[in-house]
Amino acid sequence: MHLVTLGFDDGFLKSNLKIAEIFEKHHLAACFNIIAIGHRPEYVPPDPYQAGPKKGDFKLWNELQARGHEIQPHGYRHANKANLPLGESQALIRDCLALFQAELAGFSPKESVFAFPYSTTTPELEQWLPTEVRAFRAGGTGLNPLPHPQMNRLGTTGFGPGNCDQHLDEHVAKLLAQPSGWLVYTGHGLDDEGWGPLSAGYLDQLLGRLTAIPTVNVLPPGAALRQCQRPANCKCETPPFLFADSVEKEIGTDSFGATVSLHRCKCCGKTWLKYLMEEAHFTKSGRWWRVAVPGEVCASVTAKMARPFIEQQPWCFIGGSYFESTGKLQSSPIKIM
Repeated sequence: MHLVTLGFDDGFLKSNLKIAEIFEKHHLAACFNIIAIGHRPEYVPPDPYQAGPKKGDFKLWNELQARGHEIQPHGYRHANKANLPLGESQALIRDCLALFQAELAGFSPKESVFAFPYSTTTPELEQWLPTEVRAFRAGGTGLNPLPHPQMNRLGTTGFGPGNCDQHLDEHVAKLLAQPSGWLVYTGHGLDDEGWGPLSAGYLDQLLGRLTAIPTVNVLPPGAALRQCQRPANCKCETPPFLFADSVEKEIGTDSFGATVSLHRCKCCGKTWLKYLMEEAHFTKSGRWWRVAVPGEVCASVTAKMARPFIEQQPWCFIGGSYFESTGKLQSSPIKIM
């Protein structure tokens, strides 16, 4: 198994909109690491790479989060924490997390991944920060072991100030040459924006290439870490799925005659959306699709939105007599028929 996490720092408006579009084309979620006051008039850009491009605001970050992307904190004002006293660094991080709690829907510091500005830190900060957040991103080779419950430091790499396409490509090759691992790579903007930009065309091509490899998952950091937090006895990602292992809530029937329901795992608490189709006049017609649903989406699930929601996901479980399976993994593209 190989994991790839591409994070995009600093919140450039034009680039982030294009990045989201490219990731959605491949049914993937992007990760945007945002400076808490980067959009405010009082923000002072720390370098010329941030001085020009317009930044997004929390209205945009909430919209992108609602579309399935991950929004993570990147500091209060992009200060280099390695150059500050410990107390000042801690205060800036707490201010950043507090602003995120106030402005970003559903934000929980304990579930967040703090992306250090410049990827620089100190031993004292690294010892303290896991008491505030789930994990943090800091400098390294970019190649990490697969996520595990005790992991709280994600080593990252990047390249600049010029185009970083080749550098990223080389690190993807290094990852794939290993039996397994997790590449955490730091980008900024696209084409002409930010330090070490990626080419939009290259990003599109890279995601297409990675999603075609069965052993590769492209995930934002929070999602990758959540995958390893399931209790050892949890069965919600191991077919066959038994009725007794979850709590079912029926949503209704859509215009295609499919039964839509939510299933909350009794062990880990994860919620799954199930879409079931059966045609009594045809043999072996029973078929279902099952995808994980983020907690903030559960309350808004309707029978009408279930089908397009499932088809937009990077992977799902499918099963039933039509597929001659009690449950198997299906990667995108997902097409319900």
